[in-house]
Amino acid sequence: MVFEGLVSDLLTKYLGDFVKNLNKDQLKIGIFGGDVVLNNLELKEDALQALNLPVQVNRGFLGRLELKVPWKNLKSQPVVVRLDRIFLLVGPQTVSFSYDEDAEAKKAKEAKGKQLESYELMKSLKAQPGDTKGDNSFTARLTTKIVDNLQIHISKIPVRYEDTM
Repeated sequence: MVFEGLVSDLLTKYLGDFVKNLNKDQLKIGIFGGDVVLNNLELKEDALQALNLPVQVNRGFLGRLELKVPWKNLKSQPVVVRLDRIFLLVGPQTVSFSYDEDAEAKKAKEAKGKQLESYELMKSLKAQPGDTKGDNSFTARLTTKIVDNLQIHISKIPVRYEDTM
């Protein structure tokens, strides 16, 4: 199926920002069967840096990531992502924490740009000429349906704060 490669690439792209040593081949094998289960994934130290929190991640593990893709019923059943046991060992930021208005404005502008880019992509998929029953229209509708039916379950997030005083 075309969607296995798409899902594998998306998982690698988005999880790769947070997880160390993510194996794309492991994802492809699991996605083909409809279920992906990854255990004991190590989180990157800069995993939460984008949130601009006054703490930094010293160590982090994702106990279990489970992805269920109902290939035969993508239109009617949800794609389920389960994140279980996200262990975080955090400490104070080594650099002084301060609010940077320019950085916040830049982040907001980037977020708006991404939203606009997504909107234009969906608009172009819908506006392509041809039969409304064509592949592009079907793909766009199916992608929209999958995103609308996406379920994310997160459980057990123990956070341990250690200060080196």
